Amino acid sequence: MYYDGSDESQIFELCYKATHIKQSGRPIPLYFTKLKSIWQELDKRRPIKMICAADIKVRQEELVKDCVYDFLAGLDDRFDKVCSDLLRMKPLPGLGESFAYVRREAQRQTTMLGLGGDVGDPSVAMVSKALAIITPRIPRPSVIENKDALHCKFCNGNRHTEDTCFKKHGFPEWNLERRKQLKAEWAARRPGHAKTADAGVGVASVAASEFGDITPVSGNTGLVLSLVSQLSLSDSSEDASNLKTVLIVFDVHDPGMPNMPFLFGKDLIEVLKKKHASGSYKEMVIYVEACESGSVFEGMMPDDLNIYVTTASNAEESSWGTYCPGMEPAPPPEYITCLGDLYSVSWMEDSETHNLQKETIEQQYQAVKDRTSNYNTYNAGSHVMEYGNKSIKAERVYLYQGFDPATENLPPDNFHLDTHMDVVNQRDADLLFLWQWYKKSKDGSEKKKEILQQIKETMMHRVHLDGSMDMIGVLLFGLEKGSSTLGSVRASGLPIVDDWECLKSMVRLFESHCGSLTQYGMKHMRAFANICNNGVSQAAMEDACMAACSGHISRQWNPSKQGYSA
Repeated sequence: MYYDGSDESQIFELCYKATHIKQSGRPIPLYFTKLKSIWQELDKRRPIKMICAADIKVRQEELVKDCVYDFLAGLDDRFDKVCSDLLRMKPLPGLGESFAYVRREAQRQTTMLGLGGDVGDPSVAMVSKALAIITPRIPRPSVIENKDALHCKFCNGNRHTEDTCFKKHGFPEWNLERRKQLKAEWAARRPGHAKTADAGVGVASVAASEFGDITPVSGNTGLVLSLVSQLSLSDSSEDASNLKTVLIVFDVHDPGMPNMPFLFGKDLIEVLKKKHASGSYKEMVIYVEACESGSVFEGMMPDDLNIYVTTASNAEESSWGTYCPGMEPAPPPEYITCLGDLYSVSWMEDSETHNLQKETIEQQYQAVKDRTSNYNTYNAGSHVMEYGNKSIKAERVYLYQGFDPATENLPPDNFHLDTHMDVVNQRDADLLFLWQWYKKSKDGSEKKKEILQQIKETMMHRVHLDGSMDMIGVLLFGLEKGSSTLGSVRASGLPIVDDWECLKSMVRLFESHCGSLTQYGMKHMRAFANICNNGVSQAAMEDACMAACSGHISRQWNPSKQGYSA
């Protein structure tokens, strides 16, 4: 418009475009990219000439605010409410968070605005609909034989056969009340998740001292590694007859415990190698319940340590919570938590319904694998993986879990438990718990308001984490390659990252500028690994984090309060 070839006229044109450009129905990423190219050109033609570092920082923060204002001002009218919400936030969200919030709202807006009738508090309506999207009730239809068609010739009963008839083989001394009692104890220890992995002690403590050590493990890295390192696995490392078989159960879904920093694969493998070198155990079996738990061992777990490992999922997928409120099967009505992870529920219930002196580890592995994968359909299921010395699978389960005499007359296998299990993604189980807590709280109470605020803040932080990672990918690798590079999956047999110290440093840089990852944000660990695998420097990563988050960390999600993940 006023261009005459001079730098000033070019700067004027760019400023005019930045303040007058409109979304005009374009997708949010395209509109944002157009603006971003203008801002980058302005930065080149109008560099900051200050000398004082503090002044430079203040100026950079003001420029980021200007970019946020430009971005919001050009949005279509349907985002007016979003703009108003963002501008009321203190401090003003950074550019990456604002972009992520608007883009997520664009994806959900049709559903949000489709609410009919009197929905009362709009915040409640928004949270309710968002939770319906985030934490759906996912039924797992049975894909094996219909038990209604089964008939037992021995007792003339239905829904089972003679092979699994308790009246013929003996009825086990376990019942619903016992399960309720155990689950109540776990729920009391772990608000939000009554995780079943710790029940390794409850399942088979009868003969633990005779046959081996059963060690449930959760908590922070130092505690976990210390526990494994200090396990008294043998009375004398020189006496082979004293060596023990060991079962270790890792539970990594535990928001109620001090779990920072997180356990990294290389650290655990190094401790296991040292334990093997000391000759202080005979054989070890490890069960790991966590999302992407295969990444802890993929490409790193040796097969010569006399250790056999199974994990709830492979290196790139979530595990699944079950026995959740409002689902089938449901927990007792007084519980508002998911009572277990499908993987742990599967191996525990398998142990309770079989004679472990006859059942092999291989048989239990196959049963757990089938049930956790929804019988190889992977419809709301995960891939149970195995690593290490697989010859151990031929051994009997009781050598590691002990033996309950009440199961003596039960078959070693071929006993199918309930195959219809509704599940929820484990990363969303905490939100499901909060929502159940909210619904059960007294209307109008301060507690109910606090819970709703906690839900909204949790969801906002998730939006912030996802949007910040998207922005960092764009800044480091470009708009076209950002998402694919961060989400790239390495070939089977390769570890998730080559340089584990780089991975830890990248995670710490991100949290320093963008806030705590939380359990939900651990899903981005592959993205950090790919940043390292692509040779990104710490300086470049820090610049990207600062640009994406602009120092925006709410007090609640500050790593100084939450703890650093690495």
